[in-house]
Amino acid sequence: MSESIHQLEKEIHTSSNKTLFSNDHFADRIGSLTSSLPTSQNYNLYAKIIQELNRKYHQFGLISKISTPVDAGFRPTNLTNFFGGVSTPGLSDNILTENSSILVQENGFNLVLEQDV
Repeated sequence: MSESIHQLEKEIHTSSNKTLFSNDHFADRIGSLTSSLPTSQNYNLYAKIIQELNRKYHQFGLISKISTPVDAGFRPTNLTNFFGGVSTPGLSDNILTENSSILVQENGFNLVLEQDV
């Protein structure tokens, strides 16, 4: 059974363990949700949980971990920067050709077409 984004948000909100934030424990768990909860269809849910994560980063003085740009309430104005820096275990970030060359590679939310030289 996959993790609930709402339960994870509550866990982030109630956590007082700075280490869980400094070692990207919660950021990685948010990233792993994308395999079962597509970001394109759940933008507001992801923006809300990342906002809570950013608030905690601010509370613990981990300002450099805040995914910018954000509004005055630490809500991300886009999800690209957050997911570009988060590991998504088990998800392939490229499409290969028959001879195992990279055809298309994902970089955050951007698809990069590889040139044939």
